[in-house]
Amino acid sequence: MRFPLLIAVSIVGTPDGSYSWRVLTCLLAMACLVENGAAPGPKAAAQRPAGSSYVQIIERYQQGDDDVLKLLTPLDAKAIESGEWALLKTLERVPPSRGVGLLHAALMAHTDAAIVGRIGPTLIQWYPHLAMAQRYAELLASNNQQDPVAARWWLIVIGAMHAQRNYAQAMTLVNRALKTSGERAEYIFAAGITNELAWAWKHDAGFPTPFSGSLDDAEKAYGRLLATNPGLIDPRVRLGRVRILRGNNGGAIQTLAEIPDTVEPVLAYLARLFEGDALERQGSVEEARKRYERAIRLVPQAQSARLALAFTEYQDGARADAAARVRDTAADRGAADDGDPWFWYAMGFGAVAQSELTALRALVRQ
Repeated sequence: MRFPLLIAVSIVGTPDGSYSWRVLTCLLAMACLVENGAAPGPKAAAQRPAGSSYVQIIERYQQGDDDVLKLLTPLDAKAIESGEWALLKTLERVPPSRGVGLLHAALMAHTDAAIVGRIGPTLIQWYPHLAMAQRYAELLASNNQQDPVAARWWLIVIGAMHAQRNYAQAMTLVNRALKTSGERAEYIFAAGITNELAWAWKHDAGFPTPFSGSLDDAEKAYGRLLATNPGLIDPRVRLGRVRILRGNNGGAIQTLAEIPDTVEPVLAYLARLFEGDALERQGSVEEARKRYERAIRLVPQAQSARLALAFTEYQDGARADAAARVRDTAADRGAADDGDPWFWYAMGFGAVAQSELTALRALVRQ
């Protein structure tokens, strides 16, 4: 069963693609911000505040004043560099804890300015804001590799790239995060996901991409995490899926069978869905149906397991039953467009980018 095709039919479901814009507008806007080689829009008239004014903008942002984004967003690259110089000079005169707080606020202020610039009614040079945010993240990490704001910021931009399916840039960001903030488990996980999604996007979904991914590297990343902490569920689910893609259905079944139905329903659903897929590929159709039925019980509103079950019925010649199941699934108006765990699985870190952005914004303003 080709799950990407399933979801394209069952979740997106509208000929004009309107669902994609409803659900992914914010994530895709974020994704465009750091796209490799992206061309900025026409220059807006940029007022260049004195260095002290720039520092005041950052301080006001830190205090929760979003109105200052109207002042920060139009700044061009030269004005941003001037502000950076002023902020760094200020850091020499304030206590270290105050300096770190200002850097945290500046990191998020420029991230927000880039978002405002990218999705606003007037095209401006938004890319320098993201470049500046990255410089602040790297500066924070150079002083303290465990800096919590810098470490989490990378997850946001990696997630934005996953949402846009720009896996080449996502891999560049993963490698930069590993170099500047250390080999954290979340970056290793991001490396595995990026390789997995890139491979599936090119080989399973058939879309060309400059970075084709490596299932071998994905499997090594997930295995590395599980070797350190065997109780992790997310990497185990993805390891099972990667083994299916590599044709190791027996290994996938063994890996996924270790995940009980008592874990978080979304993860248990995916484990049963993928387990059913592996069994179906092995020819064990009856056992596959049992796994799909268990997945349906775990997340009744989701669509992929219901359609996978219908597909097995269709293959067995029970076409009337299969058609009825598809009609019932399509007619279920109580199911949210993004209510299927497979949808979020295919988004990678894009599934958490927006929530991470919100949480990190609140953290720097404490």
